[in-house]
Amino acid sequence: MAALRSAGIYAETSGRAKELDSFLKKAIRKQYADPWDEIVDKAGVRAVVRFIDDVQPVCNAIRATFRVVREESKADELEPNEFGYLGVHFDIIVEDADVDRQCEIQVQTACQNVWATLSHLLAYKTVLELPKPVLRSLHRASALLESADIGIDNSRNAVITHPEFKQVEVLTALEKHFFRFVGRDYDAELSLQVINCLLAAYQQTRDDNPVEKLEKFVAEQDQSLRRVYHDYANVPDRSAFLFQPEAIAIFERLEVDRYVIQQGWTEFDLPYEELSKLSQVWAFL
Repeated sequence: MAALRSAGIYAETSGRAKELDSFLKKAIRKQYADPWDEIVDKAGVRAVVRFIDDVQPVCNAIRATFRVVREESKADELEPNEFGYLGVHFDIIVEDADVDRQCEIQVQTACQNVWATLSHLLAYKTVLELPKPVLRSLHRASALLESADIGIDNSRNAVITHPEFKQVEVLTALEKHFFRFVGRDYDAELSLQVINCLLAAYQQTRDDNPVEKLEKFVAEQDQSLRRVYHDYANVPDRSAFLFQPEAIAIFERLEVDRYVIQQGWTEFDLPYEELSKLSQVWAFL
C-alpha cells in the first residue's frame, strides 16, 4: 500500500475479491435479508506487520487515506481474563470517479495472522458446545500467541535501546527511510555487519551521534535518494548493497570522508567492488 510506504512502515499485504460461491455461502450462513448490501467485505485487504508497535501507525495510515465507515478492534470484544484474536478491522470506502466501492482491511501482527488462519478451529465454537478441556486448549494457544507477540516487541525494544547495540539503533533509524524509499524487505544480518563497519568510520571522524547525522542527511538529500532508488530499480548489475538500508548511511559517509570508509571497508573484509558501485551511483547525481 502506498500509504504504508509513505509512512515508512513495512507490512506484507495481500488482497482479493470475494468469489461468488464464497459470497453465497456467507449469505446462507448469516441468513442476510439483503446480502448485497449487508455483506461489506466483497473485497478485502490484509496487512500483516512484524511488531505490535507497527499496528497503530498502519491504522493511522488507513484513517488518513480512506473514508472509514466502521472500525473494529477485536481486542475490545474480549474480557480482561479472555484471550483470542486481536486484529483491527476496517470497512472503508474507496472513492471512484463512477462509484464508491467498499472494502475491508484487516491489520494483524504475524502471530495474530496465525490465529486468524486457523479460524476453522474458532468456527467450532459458534456451532458446537465444545467440552471445557477443548475450549481451555484453544484459549491457551491464543494466550501463547499473544505472549509471543509481546515478548518479541519487548525483546526488540530492549535491544534497540541497549547502549552496547548501537548498530541496531542505527539500523532501526535507517529502516523507516528505506521502507519509505523502497518498500521492500532486506537482509538484516548483512545490514548489521556493514553498519559495524560504518560505526568505525563514524568514530574516526569523531561523529558520536550517527542517528542524528543520518536524519539530517536524509532530510537534505531526500530528492536525490528518491532518484537513486527510482533510476536503479531495474538495473541488473547494481550493487548488492543498494537495496539495503545501510546504503543510505554509506552515501552519507561518502559525503563526509570517502577515504575513511574505504579503509574500514577493507578492514572488515567487505567486497570493494560493491562500495565502488555505490560511490559511482552517488558521484553521478
